[in-house]
Amino acid sequence: RFPSMLEFMEALTPPQKAQLLAALAENAREENKYYRYDYYRDNCSTRVRDALNVVTGGVLKQAMMAQPGRGSYRWHTRRLLAYSAPLYFGIQLVLGVDADMPLTGWDEAFLPQSLSASVGRIELPAADGLPVRPLAAPIDTIFRASRAAEPVEVEPRLATAAVCGVIVGCLLLGLARMGRFGAATGMALWAILCTLVGTALLLAWFATRHVFMANNPSVAMINPGWIIALAAAAMVTRGGASRGARSALRWLLVIAVVGTAGAVLLGHAGSALEIAAVFLPGHAAVVYTADRFKQNAPRPVT
Repeated sequence: RFPSMLEFMEALTPPQKAQLLAALAENAREENKYYRYDYYRDNCSTRVRDALNVVTGGVLKQAMMAQPGRGSYRWHTRRLLAYSAPLYFGIQLVLGVDADMPLTGWDEAFLPQSLSASVGRIELPAADGLPVRPLAAPIDTIFRASRAAEPVEVEPRLATAAVCGVIVGCLLLGLARMGRFGAATGMALWAILCTLVGTALLLAWFATRHVFMANNPSVAMINPGWIIALAAAAMVTRGGASRGARSALRWLLVIAVVGTAGAVLLGHAGSALEIAAVFLPGHAAVVYTADRFKQNAPRPVT
């Protein structure tokens, strides 16, 4: 689906046509082909939006800012990645709270479909002898894909997350029932997973320019602090987890629960509860395993 370019150009005044063509030529120059891509605020769709806004003298932005958008950046991303459970839960994990802010029509134009719909509703004011006219021409369809249309809504996947979390928790408890080495293996694997993922989340927050990966409450749930479980696993193979290691693991579990509660109270329940359902059973299983294989208290000297 596309607006006829010739009909679209007829909606612009001669100076606007020249300005748009010059902007397109400048953007296509070799030194401008590569830029710091922002998947929400500076992508292939927003660049078209910005060029049209410049040549219309800000009319486009003014009109689109007055249009309410649908959902948030996270909502749209979840909706469009709903076909893949790993991608769906992965994006839930890495996006921070800034991705939950409500969108205007201007913001929502990071999607080509939304930009096309918005442009189709906007009219240009009379200028240079031209009457008030629509910015875009009627849309023609030259090809229709056979795949299913993109989902309009996205259903929460809390039940799926809970099933995955319970399976992981049961696997860790099953390893613990196999004895010290099984328990230590499960604790070590969980510690490595949480430490690697937690480190990646912190690096994305503080060491990159991924703005929408900052302010991420998932860090309370999964963070490098779980490396303590690796030390506790080594202790289990040598006799049992120390009181200090077990206490630290309990505090990490408390931080995860409190962090989830805080995110829910701040209005981020959808993503926070799904992430909690995936990881909390594993955390609880590791804490239980450490308590089960604790160091024996030294016998009092008589």
